[in-house]
Amino acid sequence: MRSTEQIKLDVEAELRWAPDIDDSGITVAVHGAVVTLAGSVNSYADKCRAERAAKRVLGVSAVADEIQVRVTETDGVDDASIANAAVEALKANMPICADRIQVVVSDGVVTLDGQLDWNYERERAEEALQSVRGVRMVNNHIRIEPRVEPLEIKRRIEEAFRRSAELEAEAITVTADGRDVTLSGKVRSWDQRMKAQQTAWSAPGVANVRSNLRVVN
Repeated sequence: MRSTEQIKLDVEAELRWAPDIDDSGITVAVHGAVVTLAGSVNSYADKCRAERAAKRVLGVSAVADEIQVRVTETDGVDDASIANAAVEALKANMPICADRIQVVVSDGVVTLDGQLDWNYERERAEEALQSVRGVRMVNNHIRIEPRVEPLEIKRRIEEAFRRSAELEAEAITVTADGRDVTLSGKVRSWDQRMKAQQTAWSAPGVANVRSNLRVVN
């Protein structure tokens, strides 16, 4: 198992290494294998990039993202402007289903609601807002409509795990309760944990993925 200090040093190095992240305002703390990012950045996109960078580091089991987005009065961006820009970003990135998403903005915090068919659409909606100026945080409450039976969801996820060169399918157990999927077992890295979750989310009809996967180095 990697030491707390080594994980901290590696996260800091990963933040410095990434060319699209200004890490000057970010602080890193590690307790066990849980990384806490704090401080401030200039945009919501920077906040998301920092979180992804920390998750790439070997030995990290979870990331608590407490980074604040700096928005000054000179930015001249109010909630109405953010809402209009968010709607336009959704239309540009998701022209087919943007009209099924509702946007509410309060003090720079954007809340997305509505119902879509696939989780990748849910994720794309959130990603579309990373470039919107003035956004401090995104709460994604978009729901996924069920499309297949639980046993079929389970079967498709297990088959996808077996096809993946990045995952050890025999070390992961899949259970499906209605639209809710639970993953249990172990993986070798945070990246593999995220890969397993993303694979499960890709199955049609999945509304929630609970990961009980343990990172074992």
